Amino acid sequence: MTFTDILMVVLLVLIAGVGIYLYYRKKNKPDPNAAPAQGSGEPTRDGKANAAFARKLKSAAWKRGLTIVFPNPDKSPFTAILVSPAGVTAYYGADYNGTVYGGPDEQWAQISGGVRRPFRSPLLAAEDARKQLRDGLTAARLGAFMVSCRVVLTAPKAELVIPRNTGTRTAKEVLHEIEFSEELMANRRVDEAAVKKYLEENYS
Repeated sequence: MTFTDILMVVLLVLIAGVGIYLYYRKKNKPDPNAAPAQGSGEPTRDGKANAAFARKLKSAAWKRGLTIVFPNPDKSPFTAILVSPAGVTAYYGADYNGTVYGGPDEQWAQISGGVRRPFRSPLLAAEDARKQLRDGLTAARLGAFMVSCRVVLTAPKAELVIPRNTGTRTAKEVLHEIEFSEELMANRRVDEAAVKKYLEENYS
């Protein structure tokens, strides 16, 4: 076999190798139009989002002279509970990342890392917790006042596909409300010190 023959064989092997490589690369390349894989379990979260929101919330409340309590996560799903002259407002931090699809339905969905994860609406979870909080405050005979809650989407990089009338808030909207809302300062004869003591004893 001459040198030319050997060179031709090497070239043919190289061409065949490149062809095989390109074939499998194309075969294994993700299809951008393919539907996301179906996942299960809890949605993935931004582990720092709720803590960052809580720090900003504390600062905003302090500027208005309002009382705020941060519950123990083992005792309440709320990130924070605000006590004002108008009543009690609890904040449910929804720190989902990725793309979040939500609405009035019981089930929401998240797409993150190419995986679609269905999960229960945080609006329903927050309402369940609000009722428990309201019932506890009523049983403690601390007065008649409004006990409301806000579902706050706290992850700054999340892409939200949620109608505006769904009832959720962004962190920015909540902070603006605390800083400027006159409704929070409406006198409903709330014993703020007594309510704060109850919350700290039962939720901290």
